[in-house]
Amino acid sequence: MRHNHPKRRQHTVAEVYLKGFADERGRVEVAYRHGKHAPSSIRNASVQNFFYTFDHGGKPNAEIEDWMGEKVETAATGPLERLRAGLQPQAEDIDALAPFVAVSLMRTESVRSAMEQIDAHLRPLLVLMEAAKRNDYSLLELSGRELQELLDGVARRLPPYKADKHSLLRTMLRKADEVTTTLSGWHWRLDTAENACLLTADTPVVTLSPEAQDRWHGILPSGSTVLLPVSPRHLLTISPTPLFDDGLVSTELATRVNAMLCRDARLAVYRHPAMTWPKGVTLDRRPPVLAPPRITLSASPPGTPSTFPTTYPPVIDPQIAALLGRLQAVNEVE
Repeated sequence: MRHNHPKRRQHTVAEVYLKGFADERGRVEVAYRHGKHAPSSIRNASVQNFFYTFDHGGKPNAEIEDWMGEKVETAATGPLERLRAGLQPQAEDIDALAPFVAVSLMRTESVRSAMEQIDAHLRPLLVLMEAAKRNDYSLLELSGRELQELLDGVARRLPPYKADKHSLLRTMLRKADEVTTTLSGWHWRLDTAENACLLTADTPVVTLSPEAQDRWHGILPSGSTVLLPVSPRHLLTISPTPLFDDGLVSTELATRVNAMLCRDARLAVYRHPAMTWPKGVTLDRRPPVLAPPRITLSASPPGTPSTFPTTYPPVIDPQIAALLGRLQAVNEVE
């Protein structure tokens, strides 16, 4: 992999994917959260500086960016073109598309922001638990109000939160590997709309959860269906259960998918320049923010194994395993 001279400009959404929403000049129409609508080349859409570059041995390393471009995106190029031509995914396509969809789900600014918010919310609890452990004190003796007051006090005394980029990248890679394995065993189908009606965004993968949509339920909630618009008329549908309906993208489904794309986008939503903005869909000016967690503590049932130390699930992809090694990943959490 090339990583001696890392590229400064790195895409959070693959160019090969955005091509499906671009005109013959490689341009998309961008709706920004601040209210502006403007055309953009797919070479410039979703670009962030050194977003996946990390420090290794005191030098900047872009192996993650290289791996995504050379392996994940290149392998998905042909399958994406066949989907846009209206062809159903075959087994060999799924082999290439599963890691592409998983990485597309995990690589975005919105997911990184969510991970940062989770880390910031959990930091006072982890500090309090460590202090209780050192002092042989049971937090279970506290009422919910007392626990929250302690957590608030710890939060006020902690230095300003600073995200650990290595940790964020490790989580991104581990979850991409896990989601790839999960999606590979699901049911895949291409659904088609009569007219151009689908948007995409800087968070292009939609997860339709059976749970209520008013709060976050994780990267891939149990029972979810995964949806990826691959063109204004084509929607890749990936479900844990067999798909028996007609495979058509209805107006109602398109509206729901577009609304979720607008909800989850970090900064921008993209559409083909020839496609008008869909009716009934709005893009709020505020990016998504996780609600503060409701923290409760309870004793484990008798005979239940201790939560810590715990071991991460084994990594299947050898290239991801190698990248995790560069990021100084450990297998056990104490």
